[in-house]
Amino acid sequence: MNPDERRQALVDRREPIEGRSERIWTKTDFEDFPVYKVPTDLLVLNASNRRFRAEAQEVEEELARRLDPDGDEESIIALLLDTDPHVEGQKVVGGHNKDTDALIADWKRRHQERPLWIRPDGLVSNGNRRLAMLKRLQATEGTTGYDWVD
Repeated sequence: MNPDERRQALVDRREPIEGRSERIWTKTDFEDFPVYKVPTDLLVLNASNRRFRAEAQEVEEELARRLDPDGDEESIIALLLDTDPHVEGQKVVGGHNKDTDALIADWKRRHQERPLWIRPDGLVSNGNRRLAMLKRLQATEGTTGYDWVD
């Protein structure tokens, strides 16, 4: 799905959450943005996320190519969630991470406290670890409970 198709699908499938907004600083002032429930399958992990940019650059050098958010989603998830992520073949893999276990346990107990920040084309600006966790849970446990996000 290209960015324009994803943008339209997000507009078509989003569901407003009555009375909920998020106050965000936008260059010169705070602005209130409405919060919507959106399907996680339309959201794209940000391979240029500053939190793991150094690790991503090392991986890209080893792969001799840039990470593609669509084709390398599992590798980006490994960079975000696993310990000691490294390249094996054309894929990034990592080890078990107790912090990820804590994130999963917290999500299952409290669900979602703060909404993700999502650009109109579905690229996640804030909330990449949470989305990566949900996408991994979908792959291992199915989509029930993990298929929509605020």
